[in-house]
Order: sequence, then C-alpha cells, then structure tokens
Amino acid sequence: MWCVVYAGEGREQKTEEFIRARLPGAACSRCFHLVQRFARRKQGRVVEMARDCFPGYVFLETKEPETVQKALKNTGTSLLFSDSSFVASLDREEEALLAMLCDKDGEIGLSVARMSVDGESGRKEAEFLSGPLSKVADKVVSVDFHKRFARLEGCLLEGKTPLKLGFCFEGEEPGGDR
Repeated sequence: MWCVVYAGEGREQKTEEFIRARLPGAACSRCFHLVQRFARRKQGRVVEMARDCFPGYVFLETKEPETVQKALKNTGTSLLFSDSSFVASLDREEEALLAMLCDKDGEIGLSVARMSVDGESGRKEAEFLSGPLSKVADKVVSVDFHKRFARLEGCLLEGKTPLKLGFCFEGEEPGGDR
C-alpha cells in the first residue's frame, strides 16, 4: 500500500530523511517524492529536464499504514505534521497507476511519441512508442504537441492534481539539462 504525506513544497528531501530515520524498515519499504522527466525546446534544441511531479508530497510504500501514521504523529514535533490528516492512503487505482508509471526511485521517465494526422478529420494524433505513456495510452485525454505533454484522465491527490506526462518525438535526441 502506498501512503502520501504532505510536507510542504521544498521540504520533500528533508521529510524523506526524517521518515527513513523515524520508521523501521519493515514499516516503510520505500520513501520518495515523484520526479518526472519532460522535454522542452531551448535555443533550437530539445533538452530533457526534471521537476517534482507533486511538489510538497512524499510517498511511502508500506504494508502497515496504521503504524506509519502512529509513528509519524508521535514524533513530538509539530514542524512537519500539525494536523490529523497528514498521512493518507492512495486508493488501489491511484497506486496501480503510479506504480506502473514510475521506477523504484520514484522517477517518471520521458516517453517517445510519433505524431500523425488523421486523413479524414485532419486532427493530429499521437502514438506513444515507449516509456510511461505507452503503458497508459488509453487514459490520455489531451496532448499538447508544442509543449510535449499528454494529460491523463482523472486527477490524483483528492482530485486536485491532473497528471501530465512528458514525451519527445521519435528521432529526437534530447540533451540533458539536469
């Protein structure tokens, strides 16, 4: 089961360190914040960049969500966790989707796409050849070819955040700008 902790934007790394130190290994097998890769044009070339997917949120993989919540609530500090709803469990669909999209370190990679034009309607269409978007192509509701991202249906984190995944076009070799 995955739990999510809201720690505040910019505090993800410190929160991860705090959680790892506070929780026994059996209670928390993984602790990370989601980072996603995306492609942008800069000065005439395509570069691959990274950003926090859900700023301020830290994800924990656990078989004992009650133990996690109790251990974090009893830290004796209000610095990180000040109200009773600071830890939430993702529902099975959200968890399955995120597990399919990210690697073991919590990174959502860049997908590769091919653009085509429908002969009858003249609409641009995307075919996702590899990467996370190839696994969830049926959930794509819109594609921004200029900004190189696809938006998935639904929202995560209590309906607040639409999930947009980055892609580059087939044949592009994005350089790093990490």
